[in-house]
Amino acid sequence: MPDIEAEKIYDQLMALNRETFAGGLFEASYHALVSAFYVASSLQADKLLSLIAQRAQEQLWWFDHYAEDHPFSSASATRNERQNLYDALVDQAQTQRKKAEWDRKYRKPSASSEEM
Repeated sequence: MPDIEAEKIYDQLMALNRETFAGGLFEASYHALVSAFYVASSLQADKLLSLIAQRAQEQLWWFDHYAEDHPFSSASATRNERQNLYDALVDQAQTQRKKAEWDRKYRKPSASSEEM
């Protein structure tokens, strides 16, 4: 899939995340954000991965301040002795961003790109 099409899908998923979160469809919202993460990862797009981490932090902040009893809140994760899903997504996005940066810096071009 060309990058421009993947970026369009990323934008649509981020919009869907925002709309479903605002509408209280939190599980759907979370999964739209995770889907956007996978698109950004496939593009190795540092900026998009950073935006995923930022959005996840913002939405976790909302749960922690306005919906402490929701399963997505930090308090719920602590009570249930598990990692918060949004914290995990932030970690994944930051790790993937660092990996993409490393790949660009140190990985040798593939044979097919050397032939061009």
